[in-house]
Amino acid sequence: MGFCFGGHAALLLATLPAVVASCDFYGAGVATGRPGGGPQPGAARSGGWKALVLLRWG
Repeated sequence: MGFCFGGHAALLLATLPAVVASCDFYGAGVATGRPGGGPQPGAARSGGWKALVLLRWG
């Protein structure tokens, strides 16, 4: 579970096989960027989620 940057990190952690659930509360920049850079924003990796994901955006 994470808020702001931690929310974005929680979203990315949902792609790991060992993670069974993740909560993203107002993840910073999930639609426009990715921590550490990279070609895709964090939200674009949603097809790779292995965990149950709760998103809280507003």
